[in-house]
Amino acid sequence: AAAAAAAATAPPAGNQLTVQGHGNGRAQSASSSMLSSFTQGPSALETILTAWEAVAHAITQREQLLEEAEEFERVASDPARFFVKGSADARIMEENRRRAIGQQFTALEATIQELCSAIRSQLGDVVTYGGKPYLDKMKRDRLEMLYWLQGERRQQKLLGAGFMDLPPLRAASSYAASVAASGAENT
Repeated sequence: AAAAAAAATAPPAGNQLTVQGHGNGRAQSASSSMLSSFTQGPSALETILTAWEAVAHAITQREQLLEEAEEFERVASDPARFFVKGSADARIMEENRRRAIGQQFTALEATIQELCSAIRSQLGDVVTYGGKPYLDKMKRDRLEMLYWLQGERRQQKLLGAGFMDLPPLRAASSYAASVAASGAENT
């Protein structure tokens, strides 16, 4: 039953939720951390398992919300939307949706912060996602998502304007070598 619950709260493929022991600095799986406390009795193991399942579930929910926010912002943060007829009503709806997503993020982040702090203080473990401490990821990923969306729009605009038909730029070292070679030929 515990394995089924852990599988249900597992993060998306490609990213793995792990712990890092406070003392030795080596990455461990969540199960090895739990098994090390098995000698403390089944209730201690159940407590640890419950804490890890709770944080895994909250992180999975937040990652899904981040994907939802990215899809929303892909459209809602596009400056071209201001030039569409009837955009005033749409802007109000966007703001309401953005506010609701922000409130969901706030609630999930408070829960995750609390759970990660408890796991850190009680177990000496750091919750990681994709090999990086999740609390650090949580501080930056929403802003990074907006930055990358802006970059996508710039790239699409350049592709649409035909700028990508230009030949690729040469590396600085090959450019310097070609300048030196042409200078040697002229002498």
